[in-house]
Amino acid sequence: MKSSIIRILRPVMTFVFVIVSFQFLLNAQTVNTTAQSFIIEVVYFHAPNRCPACVANETQTKQVLEKHFKDEIGKGIVSFISLDLKEASNEATIEKYEIVFPTLLILKKQGKNEIKTDFTNTAFDYAFTEPEKYETLLQAEILRQLNNN
Repeated sequence: MKSSIIRILRPVMTFVFVIVSFQFLLNAQTVNTTAQSFIIEVVYFHAPNRCPACVANETQTKQVLEKHFKDEIGKGIVSFISLDLKEASNEATIEKYEIVFPTLLILKKQGKNEIKTDFTNTAFDYAFTEPEKYETLLQAEILRQLNNN
């Protein structure tokens, strides 16, 4: 009797183990896909004539991204774009975001959804005068957005 129960339970337990393992792998793959289903674009809109603070905004932003997010840039998860406010080819983007003066936006795009974070004040407050503080603040904001799926 005992041996017949063991003969019946062994294949049942093996089947349950396979199903649970398969479900675990599916969930892991779904999480991995979800984690990479968004991108973050850092977009700097600038005037053709730039003051030292405007130049620092772009330079410092690029440096922070390259220093702290090199892997994400390589994977296409994080990118930086600099757009001149006076170039006709940028007109549609400028109108979409209603830009009228130099602006730094962090755009988290996931499918058709987009979350816009205006980082202009922080950039103008710190990129030129306190670049270390700006680095810390920008890095923290990008990390927050990368980790909030």
